[in-house]
Amino acid sequence: MIQYLQQLIRVSIALSAVMISCLALSVHADEVLYDLMVSDNIGYEDAIRVDVTAEVRKTRDVYVSVQRASDWKTVMRQARRVSHSGTQTFVLPLEDASVGRYRVNVFMVPKGKDWNARVAELQQMISVQDIPNAAPLFEGIQLVQWPEEIDGQQEATLGISYATQNDRLLVMKLINTSSNTELGDLSMEVNENGSLSLPFDNMSEDFGKGDYRWEIFLAETASGTPISHKYSAYFSID
Repeated sequence: MIQYLQQLIRVSIALSAVMISCLALSVHADEVLYDLMVSDNIGYEDAIRVDVTAEVRKTRDVYVSVQRASDWKTVMRQARRVSHSGTQTFVLPLEDASVGRYRVNVFMVPKGKDWNARVAELQQMISVQDIPNAAPLFEGIQLVQWPEEIDGQQEATLGISYATQNDRLLVMKLINTSSNTELGDLSMEVNENGSLSLPFDNMSEDFGKGDYRWEIFLAETASGTPISHKYSAYFSID
Protein backbone atom coordinates (compact mmCIF):
# COMPACT_ATOMS: atom_id res chain seq x y z
CA MET A 1 0.00 0.00 0.00
CA ILE A 2 2.81 2.41 0.91
CA GLN A 3 4.63 1.63 -2.34
CA TYR A 4 1.41 2.26 -4.29
CA LEU A 5 0.95 5.68 -2.61
CA GLN A 6 4.59 6.59 -3.27
CA GLN A 7 4.12 5.72 -6.94
CA LEU A 8 0.98 7.88 -7.12
CA ILE A 9 2.88 10.80 -5.56
CA ARG A 10 5.71 10.45 -8.10
CA VAL A 11 3.22 10.37 -10.98
CA SER A 12 1.40 13.41 -9.57
CA ILE A 13 4.66 15.37 -9.24
CA ALA A 14 5.66 14.46 -12.80
CA LEU A 15 2.28 15.55 -14.18
CA SER A 16 2.48 18.82 -12.23
CA ALA A 17 5.91 19.53 -13.71
CA VAL A 18 4.58 18.90 -17.23
CA MET A 19 1.58 21.17 -16.59
CA ILE A 20 3.81 23.96 -15.26
CA SER A 21 6.10 23.60 -18.28
CA CYS A 22 3.14 23.75 -20.68
CA LEU A 23 1.76 26.78 -18.85
CA ALA A 24 5.10 28.57 -19.12
CA LEU A 25 5.19 27.87 -22.85
CA SER A 26 1.61 29.03 -23.38
CA VAL A 27 2.27 32.34 -21.58
CA HIS A 28 4.88 33.23 -24.22
CA ALA A 29 3.34 31.32 -27.14
CA ASP A 30 2.66 34.49 -29.12
CA GLU A 31 6.10 36.00 -28.41
CA VAL A 32 8.46 34.44 -30.91
CA LEU A 33 11.56 34.95 -33.02
CA TYR A 34 11.49 33.92 -36.68
CA ASP A 35 12.92 34.66 -40.16
CA LEU A 36 16.53 34.49 -38.93
CA MET A 37 18.91 35.43 -41.75
CA VAL A 38 22.70 35.34 -41.33
CA SER A 39 25.42 35.43 -43.99
CA ASP A 40 26.72 31.85 -44.04
CA ASN A 41 30.21 32.34 -45.50
CA ILE A 42 32.15 35.45 -44.52
CA GLY A 43 35.76 36.62 -44.45
CA TYR A 44 37.78 37.21 -41.30
CA GLU A 45 37.54 41.02 -41.73
CA ASP A 46 33.83 41.05 -42.53
CA ALA A 47 31.02 42.01 -40.18
CA ILE A 48 28.29 39.50 -39.37
CA ARG A 49 24.86 40.81 -40.31
CA VAL A 50 21.92 39.25 -38.48
CA ASP A 51 18.30 39.93 -39.44
CA VAL A 52 15.57 38.52 -37.21
CA THR A 53 11.88 39.25 -36.71
CA ALA A 54 10.57 39.52 -33.15
CA GLU A 55 6.91 39.26 -32.16
CA VAL A 56 6.43 40.84 -28.72
CA ARG A 57 3.52 41.72 -26.43
CA LYS A 58 5.62 43.81 -24.06
CA THR A 59 9.11 45.30 -23.94
CA ARG A 60 11.78 42.62 -24.33
CA ASP A 61 15.57 42.45 -24.71
CA VAL A 62 16.88 40.70 -27.83
CA TYR A 63 20.46 39.38 -27.69
CA VAL A 64 22.74 38.17 -30.47
CA SER A 65 25.85 36.25 -29.46
CA VAL A 66 28.50 34.53 -31.56
CA GLN A 67 30.26 31.44 -30.20
CA ARG A 68 33.38 29.76 -31.57
CA ALA A 69 32.49 26.14 -32.33
CA SER A 70 35.90 24.78 -31.31
CA ASP A 71 35.38 25.65 -27.62
CA TRP A 72 31.95 27.42 -27.55
CA LYS A 73 33.54 30.60 -26.24
CA THR A 74 31.43 33.72 -26.83
CA VAL A 75 33.52 36.06 -28.99
CA MET A 76 31.01 38.88 -29.45
CA ARG A 77 27.57 39.91 -28.30
CA GLN A 78 25.02 42.69 -28.86
CA ALA A 79 21.72 43.48 -27.15
CA ARG A 80 18.78 45.66 -28.04
CA ARG A 81 15.59 46.62 -26.19
CA VAL A 82 12.50 45.98 -28.33
CA SER A 83 9.04 47.33 -27.49
CA HIS A 84 7.21 46.64 -30.77
CA SER A 85 7.08 43.69 -33.15
CA GLY A 86 9.18 43.90 -36.31
CA THR A 87 12.46 43.02 -38.00
CA GLN A 88 15.69 43.84 -36.18
CA THR A 89 19.09 44.15 -37.87
CA PHE A 90 22.34 43.60 -35.96
CA VAL A 91 25.82 44.18 -37.40
CA LEU A 92 28.67 42.60 -35.42
CA PRO A 93 32.28 43.34 -36.48
CA LEU A 94 34.52 40.26 -36.46
CA GLU A 95 37.77 42.10 -35.67
CA ASP A 96 40.14 39.50 -37.15
CA ALA A 97 38.32 36.42 -35.92
CA SER A 98 40.06 33.10 -36.51
CA VAL A 99 39.02 30.96 -39.46
CA GLY A 100 36.50 28.24 -38.62
CA ARG A 101 32.91 27.51 -37.65
CA TYR A 102 30.82 29.70 -35.37
CA ARG A 103 27.31 29.55 -33.95
CA VAL A 104 25.06 32.61 -33.98
CA ASN A 105 22.57 32.57 -31.10
CA VAL A 106 19.58 34.92 -31.01
CA PHE A 107 17.42 34.91 -27.91
CA MET A 108 14.72 37.09 -26.36
CA VAL A 109 14.31 37.67 -22.62
CA PRO A 110 12.20 39.84 -20.30
CA LYS A 111 13.61 43.34 -19.86
CA GLY A 112 16.80 43.26 -17.79
CA LYS A 113 17.02 39.45 -17.61
CA ASP A 114 19.62 37.03 -18.98
CA TRP A 115 19.72 33.85 -21.11
CA ASN A 116 18.29 31.71 -18.31
CA ALA A 117 14.97 33.59 -18.57
CA ARG A 118 14.71 33.38 -22.37
CA VAL A 119 11.24 33.19 -23.92
CA ALA A 120 12.41 32.49 -27.49
CA GLU A 121 15.64 31.38 -29.15
CA LEU A 122 17.10 30.70 -32.62
CA GLN A 123 20.51 29.43 -33.75
CA GLN A 124 22.48 29.19 -36.99
CA MET A 125 25.97 27.96 -37.83
CA ILE A 126 28.27 30.07 -40.04
CA SER A 127 31.78 29.71 -41.49
CA VAL A 128 34.59 32.27 -41.42
CA GLN A 129 36.73 31.78 -44.53
CA ASP A 130 40.49 32.26 -44.90
CA ILE A 131 40.03 35.44 -46.96
CA PRO A 132 39.60 39.05 -45.75
CA ASN A 133 36.20 39.73 -47.31
CA ALA A 134 33.67 37.21 -48.56
CA ALA A 135 30.31 38.72 -47.62
CA PRO A 136 28.71 41.45 -49.74
CA LEU A 137 29.07 44.91 -48.21
CA PHE A 138 26.15 45.74 -45.94
CA GLU A 139 24.22 48.85 -46.91
CA GLY A 140 21.58 50.19 -44.58
CA ILE A 141 20.77 51.45 -41.10
CA GLN A 142 22.90 49.82 -38.42
CA LEU A 143 21.54 51.40 -35.25
CA VAL A 144 19.01 54.01 -34.10
CA GLN A 145 19.05 55.47 -30.60
CA TRP A 146 15.99 57.34 -29.34
CA PRO A 147 14.14 57.30 -25.98
CA GLU A 148 10.99 55.19 -25.70
CA GLU A 149 9.24 57.91 -23.69
CA ILE A 150 9.46 61.71 -23.88
CA ASP A 151 8.12 63.67 -20.95
CA GLY A 152 6.90 67.25 -21.45
CA GLN A 153 9.59 69.60 -22.75
CA GLN A 154 12.36 67.01 -22.47
CA GLU A 155 15.07 67.34 -25.12
CA ALA A 156 15.80 64.13 -27.00
CA THR A 157 18.63 63.22 -29.37
CA LEU A 158 18.13 61.03 -32.41
CA GLY A 159 21.28 58.98 -32.99
CA ILE A 160 21.71 57.09 -36.27
CA SER A 161 24.52 54.86 -37.54
CA TYR A 162 24.45 53.83 -41.20
CA ALA A 163 26.59 51.98 -43.74
CA THR A 164 27.00 52.73 -47.45
CA GLN A 165 29.68 53.24 -50.07
CA ASN A 166 27.32 54.85 -52.60
CA ASP A 167 25.58 58.19 -53.06
CA ARG A 168 22.38 57.83 -51.03
CA LEU A 169 19.74 59.78 -49.17
CA LEU A 170 19.41 59.18 -45.45
CA VAL A 171 15.67 59.60 -44.87
CA MET A 172 14.02 60.13 -41.46
CA LYS A 173 10.22 60.19 -41.29
CA LEU A 174 8.13 60.97 -38.21
CA ILE A 175 4.85 59.03 -38.15
CA ASN A 176 1.86 59.06 -35.81
CA THR A 177 1.50 55.35 -35.05
CA SER A 178 -2.18 55.49 -34.07
CA SER A 179 -3.32 57.03 -37.37
CA ASN A 180 -0.30 55.94 -39.45
CA THR A 181 -0.03 59.57 -40.59
CA GLU A 182 3.30 61.01 -41.72
CA LEU A 183 3.95 64.26 -39.83
CA GLY A 184 7.20 65.30 -41.48
CA ASP A 185 10.50 64.09 -42.86
CA LEU A 186 14.17 64.99 -43.00
CA SER A 187 16.76 63.81 -45.51
CA MET A 188 20.45 64.32 -46.13
CA GLU A 189 22.92 63.07 -48.72
CA VAL A 190 25.52 60.52 -47.59
CA ASN A 191 28.16 58.55 -49.49
CA GLU A 192 30.13 56.62 -46.85
CA ASN A 193 29.72 54.91 -43.49
CA GLY A 194 28.87 57.34 -40.73
CA SER A 195 26.71 58.43 -37.83
CA LEU A 196 24.89 61.56 -36.75
CA SER A 197 23.07 63.03 -33.76
CA LEU A 198 20.07 65.33 -34.11
CA PRO A 199 18.67 67.10 -31.01
CA PHE A 200 14.93 67.77 -30.72
CA ASP A 201 13.01 69.76 -28.13
CA ASN A 202 9.40 70.84 -27.57
CA MET A 203 8.14 67.56 -29.05
CA SER A 204 5.04 67.60 -26.85
CA GLU A 205 4.26 71.18 -27.86
CA ASP A 206 4.83 70.52 -31.56
CA PHE A 207 3.06 67.16 -31.87
CA GLY A 208 1.05 66.57 -28.68
CA LYS A 209 0.69 63.49 -26.54
CA GLY A 210 0.45 60.13 -28.27
CA ASP A 211 2.32 57.24 -29.87
CA TYR A 212 4.83 57.86 -32.64
CA ARG A 213 7.67 56.25 -34.53
CA TRP A 214 10.70 57.27 -36.52
CA GLU A 215 11.02 55.42 -39.83
CA ILE A 216 14.61 55.62 -41.08
CA PHE A 217 16.17 54.20 -44.24
CA LEU A 218 18.58 54.79 -47.12
CA ALA A 219 17.16 55.72 -50.52
CA GLU A 220 18.27 56.45 -54.06
CA THR A 221 19.23 60.10 -54.42
CA ALA A 222 17.32 60.73 -57.65
CA SER A 223 14.04 58.93 -57.04
CA GLY A 224 13.91 58.62 -53.26
CA THR A 225 13.17 54.89 -53.63
CA PRO A 226 14.18 52.99 -50.47
CA ILE A 227 17.12 50.63 -50.99
CA SER A 228 17.46 49.42 -47.39
CA HIS A 229 15.36 47.96 -44.61
CA LYS A 230 13.20 50.59 -42.88
CA TYR A 231 14.33 50.86 -39.27
CA SER A 232 11.49 51.82 -36.90
CA ALA A 233 12.01 53.46 -33.49
CA TYR A 234 8.75 53.61 -31.52
CA PHE A 235 8.13 56.10 -28.71
CA SER A 236 5.41 57.93 -26.82
CA ILE A 237 5.03 61.58 -25.79
CA ASP A 238 3.46 62.09 -22.36
